[in-house]
Amino acid sequence: MGLKEIVYDFNEFRKKVDTRRSVHHSADVEQIVPPTVSKLVFKMFGVSKEGEHVLVFECVRLIDRLQHPEKEVGELVKEALDELERRFAEPLGSTPGRWEE
Repeated sequence: MGLKEIVYDFNEFRKKVDTRRSVHHSADVEQIVPPTVSKLVFKMFGVSKEGEHVLVFECVRLIDRLQHPEKEVGELVKEALDELERRFAEPLGSTPGRWEE
């Protein structure tokens, strides 16, 4: 399994991933314009149904604190991550982690 295939469409990922094997997810946060704008990168990792390569689904969310000045950045990130986990990770039974070589 030398190659990774990165897809940005969840339905495509869902069609190609082997859900009989472990599916994992993780997220990273990068400050774009501290402390107001952050980028949340949510990724899911799985093995293709053919077992030939690792599949990565990637979804990026920009978090702008100026749109919600009453909330702290950490709270906005947690809300966005919870929504992404409900929308993408839970339907596939994904657990925190990732596939690597």
